Amino acid sequence: MLAAAVRDRGADPYGIGVRSIVVVAAERVADSCGYGVPLMRFEAHRPTMDEWARRKGAGGIARYQQERNRRSIDGLSGVDDAGVPAS
Repeated sequence: MLAAAVRDRGADPYGIGVRSIVVVAAERVADSCGYGVPLMRFEAHRPTMDEWARRKGAGGIARYQQERNRRSIDGLSGVDDAGVPAS
């Protein structure tokens, strides 16, 4: 389902520079009226993440994840020693 949603937006859900999708249960969400938010349109995907990932290679990405993605910035579990999302 999530891969289909990514694909529907024109991206490869299995590409080298794929980002994570975080599913949360929210108790309350607040926003502003949006009157001051400018209108924007999608022009293209940025190539930067895919270029970075290609330079790193699969092994470099695994090392990067182990060094930097074991915990989120708010302390939640990230990837475990096998490089898979921690439960």
